[in-house]
Amino acid sequence: MGFRDRAEELRTRPLVEVGTSLYLRDRDAFASVLGSAIALRLFLFVVPANIALISLVHLLHLTSVFQSSLESSVTTGELASTFSEVTFWSQLWTFVSSGVLTVWAGRSLARVLATGSTSAWQMPAHTAKVGVRGVVGLSSVLFGILLMAAVLDRVRDVGGVAISMLGWVGVFAMVTAGWFVLSLTLPRPSSDPGSLIPGVLVVGLGFTVLQWFMQFYLPRKIAESSDRLGDLSATVAALSYFFFIGRIIAGAFVLSAVTYERFGSISTQLFELRGIRTMSARWPRLRRYFDQPT
Repeated sequence: MGFRDRAEELRTRPLVEVGTSLYLRDRDAFASVLGSAIALRLFLFVVPANIALISLVHLLHLTSVFQSSLESSVTTGELASTFSEVTFWSQLWTFVSSGVLTVWAGRSLARVLATGSTSAWQMPAHTAKVGVRGVVGLSSVLFGILLMAAVLDRVRDVGGVAISMLGWVGVFAMVTAGWFVLSLTLPRPSSDPGSLIPGVLVVGLGFTVLQWFMQFYLPRKIAESSDRLGDLSATVAALSYFFFIGRIIAGAFVLSAVTYERFGSISTQLFELRGIRTMSARWPRLRRYFDQPT
């Protein structure tokens, strides 16, 4: 058997064919470029969002609960340690102004995410739009993820190994649920929420792994290299973190699109269940929302 025959045989295998489809779609959707664009917008979002979060913690007098978690973070540590010296009115103004900047950055981020989703699903460019409700929803979900991450950090700090593991499970569940809600606002050819599940799971798992890396492994490496590189090591670490998050998100769009086109949605199997089939017969709108044939 020649090389070309062997290559053709491998190409017809399901896993190889799916992998090839993912690679080609990732290339055609310019996922690497869009991942970098998402990383930049995400950075511009997280900076004012973290400032708003720190301001909110001080305004609500919750510093005794969250101060240690905020100070230990790579992104909020230096700011959180000095914010207690700011007056109440300055804290209030900082919260309002940073909140406005967060929504503005959320608008830019939402447009890039819509472009990434449109490219992955091979939809026309003019469909890459997100309304005001989508922008506000995206900003609220991402800010809620930051807030819940701080809460779970505190839970892990006061607990043992079991509580710490439970906290990481909570981070995965929180990010997965939040990204699922956020993804519902992005353009896609099918209204079926089940089409989003593969990409949502990848984003949740990828974010959780990167959070663990940033909180447990990276601080020690930064401390070891700070004598040589100074603050540059923390800056490189933060930018790399956002780059990987952006790349994971862009790849998740591609994964959802290719998986749905090749294998369909889990909703199809769910609507074969007797109870759900009976329910959908009584409410046809439910079947239409999940893009199931009537």
